[in-house]
Amino acid sequence: MEWYPSKPSVGQAALGAVALVALAAIPLYWSIDETDRGNQIFLWVIGGLLVLLAIVRVGVVLHLVLSQRSKV
Repeated sequence: MEWYPSKPSVGQAALGAVALVALAAIPLYWSIDETDRGNQIFLWVIGGLLVLLAIVRVGVVLHLVLSQRSKV
């Protein structure tokens, strides 16, 4: 079993997308109560990058699903 397969299964890619969205929620939630504007922006940037990675991962899921559908 590979830790980071070159071509993940649909389940692995979907789990990765869900995990990235969950990780993005943490800094975005923390930014609500942050009083310092600099820290708040930093948390937004980190959350935004994680959301962007999740969007890329969703694209991988869609690509895998469509490639499997065309084989059938």
